[in-house]
Amino acid sequence: MSTRKEPRTKKTFRVKVVEGDNAYPGIVTNCSKSGMSIKTDHVFPTFKVVDVLVKIGQKLVPIKGSVRWVHEGVEPENPDEDQYKNEIGVAFQNPPPEYLKRFE
Repeated sequence: MSTRKEPRTKKTFRVKVVEGDNAYPGIVTNCSKSGMSIKTDHVFPTFKVVDVLVKIGQKLVPIKGSVRWVHEGVEPENPDEDQYKNEIGVAFQNPPPEYLKRFE
């Protein structure tokens, strides 16, 4: 059984995961101050450094992180809203204050 450093908040919102010049859509399934779980169609290698674009207020805020785990071929919980077949866990390197405020 794994223990987390901090609690996860079950939230669902859309993000983009940026790898180089490419941006891939995704849906966050849960998040914390230090990372998030994202459902996506793209398969990212573990330890790949990516930017997660999160909409905060009216602007997109990039959060740099590292892909820590990958689950391929995950069945969608709600196929009408979620067509993504893969899920990744991203650990943030230095989340910005505007993101951290969501957890106060």
